[in-house]
Amino acid sequence: PIVPKTYTTEDIAEYMAELFEKKTSSVAINDNYTAFNKDFVLADAVKGAFTVTLPTLADNLWVTIKKIDASANVVTVTPGVSGFIDGAATLTISGQWDSYDFYCDGSNWFIR
Repeated sequence: PIVPKTYTTEDIAEYMAELFEKKTSSVAINDNYTAFNKDFVLADAVKGAFTVTLPTLADNLWVTIKKIDASANVVTVTPGVSGFIDGAATLTISGQWDSYDFYCDGSNWFIR
């Protein structure tokens, strides 16, 4: 039988510390931008639609992108020159407060 693991408060605190450590750079943008590993991108498209390009493919990269405005303008996320995002060429973020965590395995990007 499969026995579920029990986590202590210390286990959860350690996991949360590691999770937040991965997001070390907060960047507010309102124009085309190429993200870096561990970026937390706050995308404001009130002045117009734009594109966020994920970093060049490499193993164990993390990027989070959140759209912070209520406009109808979209933020398009692209993997750059190669790879896909969950099998798609791009991802469009249209809703205010919509947020995506992206993980790269070295070959493609995946939404967590």
